[in-house]
Amino acid sequence: MRELLISNAAEHNLKSVNLAVPKYALVVFTGVSGSGKSSLAFDTIYREGQRRYLSSLSAYARHFIGKLGRPAAEQLEGISPTLSLSQQRVSANPRSTVGTMSTLGDHLRLLFSRLGDADKPLDAAQFSFNSPRGACEACRGLGVVDRLNPALLVSDEDKTLRQGALVITTPSGYIIYSQVTMAVLDQVCRAHGFSVDVPWRQLTEAQRHVVLHGSDRLRIPFGKHPLESRLKWSGITAQPREEGYYKGIIPVMEQILKRDRNKNILRFVESAPCGECKGTRLNELARSVRLADTTITELNRLAIGELEEFFSSIAFQPKMAPIAAPIVDAMVKRAATLDRLGVGYLTLDRASTTLSGGEAQRIRLANQLNGALTGVLFVLDEPAGGLHPHDREQLHRVLQQLRDNGNTVFVVEHDESTMLAADWLVDLGPGPGRLGGEILYSGPPRSITDPAVAPNSATGACLSGIQEIPLPLERRRGSGQLKIHGARQFNLRNITTAFKLGAFNAVTGVSGAGKSTLVMGILARALAGLQGQTAPPPGTYDRLSGADAIHKVIEITQSPIGRTPRSNPATYTKLFDRIRGLFAALPEAQTLGFNKSRFSFNVKGGRCEACHGAGVQQVSMHFLDDVSVVCDS
Repeated sequence: MRELLISNAAEHNLKSVNLAVPKYALVVFTGVSGSGKSSLAFDTIYREGQRRYLSSLSAYARHFIGKLGRPAAEQLEGISPTLSLSQQRVSANPRSTVGTMSTLGDHLRLLFSRLGDADKPLDAAQFSFNSPRGACEACRGLGVVDRLNPALLVSDEDKTLRQGALVITTPSGYIIYSQVTMAVLDQVCRAHGFSVDVPWRQLTEAQRHVVLHGSDRLRIPFGKHPLESRLKWSGITAQPREEGYYKGIIPVMEQILKRDRNKNILRFVESAPCGECKGTRLNELARSVRLADTTITELNRLAIGELEEFFSSIAFQPKMAPIAAPIVDAMVKRAATLDRLGVGYLTLDRASTTLSGGEAQRIRLANQLNGALTGVLFVLDEPAGGLHPHDREQLHRVLQQLRDNGNTVFVVEHDESTMLAADWLVDLGPGPGRLGGEILYSGPPRSITDPAVAPNSATGACLSGIQEIPLPLERRRGSGQLKIHGARQFNLRNITTAFKLGAFNAVTGVSGAGKSTLVMGILARALAGLQGQTAPPPGTYDRLSGADAIHKVIEITQSPIGRTPRSNPATYTKLFDRIRGLFAALPEAQTLGFNKSRFSFNVKGGRCEACHGAGVQQVSMHFLDDVSVVCDS
């Protein structure tokens, strides 16, 4: 069957959509934001393809098919096995790097284990920082060590300990992790010539050290509650408190961190490169083995494009060439694909947690292209997002190559050049939400520019030039300059540049040019630090001029808006607080004794305990991606 047929699709805002699109083609789904593109491509087509594939697996997998449910569509015919390449960020695994994601690291480890210059036999695990055999013993393969930063514990230097100078002070006055009451801590302080009623700013370094790191000057009783309080409790027999020397706050926190990466304590932790392995993650043996007079750590520091050049220029000895050739060929081919996708600037040792959604998606796309799958339906979410126009033509060629391998490629996209590079274009609209959900056009991309073919299409009107976004007639001259001198981090080479104050500034350049490093990594962090805002240390620079005109830094990024998967626009904007307040004020709620928390899906009492307020349950499929199913309860 050469077509995929969809009948009466009504998922989310789709209005009984009927559609026929060609298979083995590059198809772009477009339309204004909220028009129903993702509802059709991901929530209908991909979801049904996933459901049908799972139905062919084991009884264990089929057990969850009923829970997964069919999308709201009458029928889908001609659907192939589907793979989704969305822009979700990679998992927050500190052990994942560009090398592990792209599998280039696997090839390097194999090459060094077979051809590395060493006295004893080697295997690939000895070059892996995820294996005890290859990992640095000091940092256990993480490349960084966590250190508690005492400065982050201080909330207000003008307050005393009793008033809450430390962030970890509770409303009752107890300092968490101190293990003693405020009265007992005061005894310790007085033994050193000060008290808990002296402002933190006035304490000497030695006095602060006593509070944070402990004292061996007198023995004191441990415990949050004194004996007289515990004698009043019912149901227990109060025992005298354990006695000993005051341990200090930081040693207690460090002891907890050794057992568990406690989220409350990690707020006060700064990561620094491991002093033993210098951030390379590998042990001494792995760092010492050489191939072509180069170590694996040196190769891991190369950008993907540089790695391709390195191996293309090496001539292996005749006895080594037969072993090296297939590994090197596979590496060069994969590196070339990644370079074509516009991520050739990424180094192999870069942590995957620092990648944007678009960068991670393009790495996954390269893996699929080199995997040589055929007969698969790929669904991608805005792969051109974040790409400079210079790099988009290469992306189109990769998508077309994926199609030419015998696959069907569906892309949700707003980019004009990607629309015009497609074989088939599907336009949804005419508006967002309830105003959308209709197919305005389905056919060859060029024909959408004819107003007679798609009269209500905003996409067609923009592509044809009938509708355009007017440029401002006047530009703001601004009121001075903000200038950064000598910025140098990663690929920035001692840059000095100025921005207009009181004006709209844009920073552009090809992918990997250093835009984010300059603006986010150096300028924003430096300004935030000058204002006393909490921010990571900035990259290297000489000085800032004009910074006194900035009074606050607000950083808006593509990171998720909430800390939990339960966060949504209503909770994030506090609108849901008002809704919960309205329900808590109803007579029936007051009769039942319900307060606002009883109407929250984030806390016990209001949330569904089966799914902990998420609305869905994650089902592990072992070697496949987890499946989200609607909570039955």
